[in-house]
Amino acid sequence: MSFRTLGTSVDSLVEEFELGLPPETSDYSRKLVEFCSSRALSEACHGMEEKISNGPSSFSRFTFDMMLAWENPSCADDESHSERVAKEKEDRKIHLQGEVGSEHDDISLFYSDLMPLLVTEEPTVGEDAFVWLSSLLPLIADVMNARFTFEALTAPTANRLHFPAYDRFLKEIDK
Repeated sequence: MSFRTLGTSVDSLVEEFELGLPPETSDYSRKLVEFCSSRALSEACHGMEEKISNGPSSFSRFTFDMMLAWENPSCADDESHSERVAKEKEDRKIHLQGEVGSEHDDISLFYSDLMPLLVTEEPTVGEDAFVWLSSLLPLIADVMNARFTFEALTAPTANRLHFPAYDRFLKEIDK
């Protein structure tokens, strides 16, 4: 996706990335995702206000996909995706069963309005990916408070960020 935003080929991006790559680099695929994402974000940030308000298929989807790519940068991570989805379902089930008591009666309206939107089978993002994107794009959250922002966004969803919540969060920030 980022090569389209940059108007260049994938091979050109990889070649440019490898020019600055130290010889003993571990985690090649994650570093490549970070490189391509930072280049794409620098281009995508021009006219960002219009892109955020264009609906869920624009800037918010683009940056959410960056977090997904950062979290699972290689093909080997794809097989662990199904295991993670199963664990998320179980965590969500345990989390929701634990909220039956009266101690969670004062959950904000923001969370209760989003709950029906969040019950999807789409991939979700973890805290480290959100913090990483926040370091590249301070609009998301400042680096010092990114973990707290993530916790607030994911309180009802077993600490996994779903796209509808992220999209709505960005649109609220844009207002």
